[in-house]
Amino acid sequence: MTRSSKKLRHFGGLLPTDLIKSDEDLLYISRPSLWYILLGGLGSLITIALLTVIIAILVMLTPITAGGAWVVWLVGGVLFLIRLIWQFLMWWTHVYILTNRRVLRRAGVLSVSIYEAYRARLQQTQMDATFLERLVGIGTIAFATAGSDGYDAFWVMVSKPHEVHQLASAAVAGDGLS
Repeated sequence: MTRSSKKLRHFGGLLPTDLIKSDEDLLYISRPSLWYILLGGLGSLITIALLTVIIAILVMLTPITAGGAWVVWLVGGVLFLIRLIWQFLMWWTHVYILTNRRVLRRAGVLSVSIYEAYRARLQQTQMDATFLERLVGIGTIAFATAGSDGYDAFWVMVSKPHEVHQLASAAVAGDGLS
């Protein structure tokens, strides 16, 4: 068993162990940062929390239903937890791989998407980070291939985005990675 296939086994059977060819060098493999679990669903988590608080207050202010506010808190808490679990599953199923020959991305819980581009077809990379992402040290790397009029794939919320972007840019330029 090669070193590359041993590293692939750490991704819970999401990837076949023969994904990396024997003539390829594994340069980078990762999931998004753990911040992805919280920040990826932040809008919906805030919405669930606000609606729960508002509805619970309205229920408590209504004399007939005042004793039933615990049901609102329970439902809100369950919805919040379900959203966090879904975001965890999304995090778990995202895998980013860079070899000396290819860029790969695997994503999806119910519907799986696998992106693969050979280094020779890559034209451009880009690193983006929102203000909140910069605060926690994460960012997104985008990849564009020849013939596309935009970016084809994204490595979302990776840790140390500047380092990852430099590595990906070097792969696009072919800087000693053959």
